[in-house]
Amino acid sequence: MIIMKLGTDIEEVKRFNLSRDNAFLQKVFTNLELDYAFGKSIPAQHLCGFFCAKEAYIKAIGDRKVDLRSIEICHNESGAPFICVIESDLNVESGLNLKSEKILVSISHTKEFATATVIIY
Repeated sequence: MIIMKLGTDIEEVKRFNLSRDNAFLQKVFTNLELDYAFGKSIPAQHLCGFFCAKEAYIKAIGDRKVDLRSIEICHNESGAPFICVIESDLNVESGLNLKSEKILVSISHTKEFATATVIIY
């Protein structure tokens, strides 16, 4: 039997129009994510998309106690995003075995909004 979990989120990009040393950004994003976003012409769009992906992941697993920095948005060679879970035992109560579960993520953004969807199977 395949168990699937789904999460989605949408946020306003303007919430993330902050300087790199902002305390909120430091609390939510890893250095890898900050380096990636601030290497782009409009960092807020990428930060917002990353945040949406993290929130969508948390919704999918059903565990609101997860530290956002323990979920890292990475990119493969072609630039497609994927989720790296930094702590492998994050979700014991959720019933997920994160070492064997497959996590799919899709992130999109416009000038005003970003959205992400996560599917875990």
